[in-house]
Amino acid sequence: MNARTDLSAEAGVQAMSPQPVLLRWVTRWRGRLKSWRRPHQVMLPMDAQALARPGAVGVATQAFEAWAAMHEGAAVELSLSSHGLLMLADDGTTDARALREQAIERWTHYMDLPAEGFDSEWLLRTTVDLGRSPVAVACAVPRALCDGLVDVARRHGVKLLAVQPWWAGGLQQAWQDLPSPDDSGAGQVDASRLWAWREGAWQTQAQVGVDGARWVLRSLAFVTVGDGVQADGGAAVNEVFEAPVSDVVSPMAVPCSASASPVALAASLMRPPRMPWAESLNFVGPRVRVSFWSWALLALGLIASVHALDLAWQVADAQEATQAELSRLQAHAKSAQANGRNTKPESSEARTSGSSASRASSDPNIPQLQAEAWGSAAQLAAWLGHPWAAALDHVDATAHQHGIALTRFQLDLGTWGDRAGQALTWRLQAAVPDDATALAWLADLGPQAEWQRRDALPQPVPSERGTLAWRIDVSGAGGQP
Repeated sequence: MNARTDLSAEAGVQAMSPQPVLLRWVTRWRGRLKSWRRPHQVMLPMDAQALARPGAVGVATQAFEAWAAMHEGAAVELSLSSHGLLMLADDGTTDARALREQAIERWTHYMDLPAEGFDSEWLLRTTVDLGRSPVAVACAVPRALCDGLVDVARRHGVKLLAVQPWWAGGLQQAWQDLPSPDDSGAGQVDASRLWAWREGAWQTQAQVGVDGARWVLRSLAFVTVGDGVQADGGAAVNEVFEAPVSDVVSPMAVPCSASASPVALAASLMRPPRMPWAESLNFVGPRVRVSFWSWALLALGLIASVHALDLAWQVADAQEATQAELSRLQAHAKSAQANGRNTKPESSEARTSGSSASRASSDPNIPQLQAEAWGSAAQLAAWLGHPWAAALDHVDATAHQHGIALTRFQLDLGTWGDRAGQALTWRLQAAVPDDATALAWLADLGPQAEWQRRDALPQPVPSERGTLAWRIDVSGAGGQP
């Protein structure tokens, strides 16, 4: 149990002048980035008589607001003095509900507090709220104070990570450093410990002892002992922890630790985060512990989102191109239908002869040929009108029939089509097994085929019908423009 005391603090800081929205936003983000890895750890000052005066909660809130105004956007862990807390320890209670009921009954009886309005006036936390804990401690803080601190943090963009007793983390660390209780029976270690967290003339004293095969927290009290460090009853205090003494919000001392090795750091990243029982006494928590795999999953999600966005852009571009092509085809179809309706129902010969002139005159998109271009157009029409597929199929079929491998098929279209009745000249090159096979192939190609040349291959090539040992050149003519 503790005495009801004040959270008094004189701000002594002038209010910040109004800032442009963009400048304030940049200032807050700079403060958040600076304290992202190492949040500020500060203590809210309180005195022993503040809760007895009206407006004491407002004074404490103003002290925090003065600090928040100078640290816009920062992340902070706020420690509370025991002057503003109610506390109770019970080593025989492991149920959170039972511990709450016992604490409320004790506080309302000894401190003359109204039991029916306790939940609305006070915010209560226990160390067993989040699961099993080696100690059973209940703490309460005025709800108005906690709400005021949260409101100040919201208005100044401050990320309030924790509001908890300033001795909570130290108690957990001291508990973890206790030796094995089995050594106490052999006289190797003392069977009891007494720790004190001093705030001027007041101390938060925690006394632990061995009960069977485990350590238990026997008492937790906030007492005044003057300037000494002796516990109530004259017992010697094993360790004393000092709180910062100041009238304004003061930074807490952070214990230094040796740098972790790369292997230890990697192991800590791989392990799932463990929620310490001291976090149960966080009046604005508990904080969410993010594991290494959560960050990895977030990175993969961002990569997948970027990839999906790129695919969405590609699909949108393809849809736009398809829509443009559809519009073009629809316009062409409408133009063709209009041309069909305007054509007179004459004979098929007349319609065929006048179709080109009709389309050229009705469709403005079709370019008009000049007089000197008609010769080139006629030559192009002759090239396109030749039965290329039939000619190539005939050459390929006859070569395959005789087991000959074609290596070249060459046409000279530079002068073909200049004169009426001009035959098409082509040139072939092939690999043959012998002269007899080559002559038989020439006979199948037609009377215009001529044997031009024969050379031995540098390296004979085996095939399904024998070894190809000779290369021949054949020329021929056929087909009319």
